[in-house]
Amino acid sequence: MRSPRLRRVALPVAAVALLYALALAVARSAPVERRLRERIHAALAARVPGVRLDGAASVDPLFRVRIGPVEVPAAGGGPPLVRAERVVLRPSLPALLLGRLVPVAALREVVVAIPVHGARLEAGPLDLDLRVDGAPGRERVDAWAALPGGGRATLAAAREPDRWRATLEASGIGPAALPAGVRSRAAAIAGGTLSARIDGDAAPDLSRATARARVELEDAVLSGTVIGPEPVGPLGAAASF
Repeated sequence: MRSPRLRRVALPVAAVALLYALALAVARSAPVERRLRERIHAALAARVPGVRLDGAASVDPLFRVRIGPVEVPAAGGGPPLVRAERVVLRPSLPALLLGRLVPVAALREVVVAIPVHGARLEAGPLDLDLRVDGAPGRERVDAWAALPGGGRATLAAAREPDRWRATLEASGIGPAALPAGVRSRAAAIAGGTLSARIDGDAAPDLSRATARARVELEDAVLSGTVIGPEPVGPLGAAASF
C-alpha cells in the first residue's frame, strides 16, 4: 500500500523540483541576467539621470535580482552623492497576490553625502529597505533604515488627490550615526540619543512644500577642547519648528 502512495507523492514533488530547476537555470543564464541589468539600469536612469550601475546582475535561488554597486553622481561631478554597495530586488508578495507588481529593494552599505556650505558630510554606512508603489494617482514610497550604532529611521510618502504627504521618523540616533564632519575634536556629541519626526506636505509637482519638525535630545554628553577637560552631561532638550 505504501508504494503507490509514495509514487503519488513523489511524482508531483519531482515535477515541481524539475520545473524549479529549469526556471532557475533560465533565469540565471547569461542572456537573461544581461537583459535584467539593462532593464534595471534603464529604469533607474529614467528616474535618476546619470546613475551608475557597476558590475553584473545575478539571480539567486529565491529569484531575487542582485546588483551593485550603484552610485548617484553629484551634479558637478566628483564623488557620488549616494553609493549602495549591494542592492537586492524582489517583488512585494502581498501586492503580487493582488495581481500588482510592486518592487522592494534592499540596499546595503549605503553612504550618503550631504553638501553643506561647500563641505561634504558623509552619513553611513547604513542598510536601507525601500518599497515603491508606482500605481498612477496613488504612488507611495516606504523606506526603513538601520543606522550605525543601532538607530532606526522610517519614511512614508504618499500621493493624495491634491498633494504629496510624507512623514520621516528617526529614533535612537547616537554619535556613531552622525556624519564624521560634525564630530570634531573641538566639540562633539559623545553620548546620548537623538529622536526626530518631520511631517511634510508638497504640491503634486513638488514645486513647493511645507514641513513641521520635532527634535528631542536625550542623555546627551558633550566633549571636546571647547567644552573643557571634562565631558558635560547628561543633557536633554526638545524643540519644535
